Amino acid sequence: MRNVRLILFLTALTWQLAGGAFAAEYKLKDGSTVKGDLASVMDKGVVFKTEDGKFTARYSWDQFTEETLREFAKDPKAAKFAGLLVNLSADSLDAPDLQVPDRPRRPPVEVKNKPSPGRPHDGVKLMTAMTSGFGLFMSVILYLANIYAALEIAFFRNWPKWIPPVAAAVVPFVAPIVFLAMPTREAKVVEEEAPAQVEEEQAPELTYQEEMAALEATAAANAAAAAPKIPATQVFRRGESNLNRRFIETKCAAFFKVIPSDAERDMRVLVKTARGEFLATRISRITNTELTVQIIKDEASADEVIPLNDLFEIQIRHKDAQD
Repeated sequence: MRNVRLILFLTALTWQLAGGAFAAEYKLKDGSTVKGDLASVMDKGVVFKTEDGKFTARYSWDQFTEETLREFAKDPKAAKFAGLLVNLSADSLDAPDLQVPDRPRRPPVEVKNKPSPGRPHDGVKLMTAMTSGFGLFMSVILYLANIYAALEIAFFRNWPKWIPPVAAAVVPFVAPIVFLAMPTREAKVVEEEAPAQVEEEQAPELTYQEEMAALEATAAANAAAAAPKIPATQVFRRGESNLNRRFIETKCAAFFKVIPSDAERDMRVLVKTARGEFLATRISRITNTELTVQIIKDEASADEVIPLNDLFEIQIRHKDAQD
C-alpha cells in the first residue's frame, strides 16, 4: 500500500513537472510574457490556458513580437492569422516549418483613356437664343418697353398719345427713335371768341314800396359793414389735436391771465366733455390730469374741474358768435 501511494505521488509530480516544462512562453511588445497553452485561436486574437488551469484574456495579434509571431506561424491553427503579420525575408522564406498563407493581392488598376468630347465649334446663333424660353420672355419685355417708351415720347414731343405707340408696335425700336429725334410740336392755341355783347334791358319803373324796400336793404347792408367784425371761432377736437396740458397752455395762453387785455376781454373758451358743455371766461389752473375753468353760473363765477381724459373739444370763440 505504501508503494502504491509512492508511485501515484511520483506520477503526479512527474506530470506536473512535464506540464510546466512543455508550456510555451510568448513575448509581448510591452516586454511582458505569457506562459501557457493555446486554448482559443481566432482572427481577433488568442486565449491561453495557464498552468493552474485558468484562462487568460484574449490577446490581439498585434500585441506579440515578431519572433512570437514566427512561432505562431509554425502552428497550423495560428498560422493563417499570425502568418499575415510576419515580415517576410529571405531567411524566413527558406524556413521549412514556417507556414505563411498566400496574401491577397490587389488587382492592377487599369486606367482607361476616354476620348475628350472637345469644345463646340459652332457659336450660339441669335435666332437660337431668341427662340428659347428665356429668349422669348426677354423679347416680350423689350417689345412692351418699346411701346411704353413711345408713349412717353408722345407726351414729351407733344404728339397725339396714340400715334407713337401704334408706330412703335408696327416698327419696334425704330419708331421711338424717329419720334424722339423730331422737334417738339407747337400746341395750337384756340382763341376763344369774345362773347356777344348783351343788350341792356331797360329797367322797369319801380313802385314806391319797392323803392322803400331797396333803401332799407341798402341801409342794413351799410350797418352790417360798419359793425365790428367778429373773429372766427377756433375749434380743436380730440383725434385732430392732442388735448394735453402743453397744448392747452400754448393755444389758450390768453385765458390764464387774471386781467385780460381789451382784445381778449370778449373772448370765451367753450369746453365740451362727456358731462356737457362749459362756457368759461378764464382757466384757473391746469395739471397733467385736470383742467379747472371759471364759468358763469347763476350770475356768479364758479370753478369747474374737468379731467383731461374727458375732453372732446375746445373752442376759442367770441361771446357774440353764433353757433
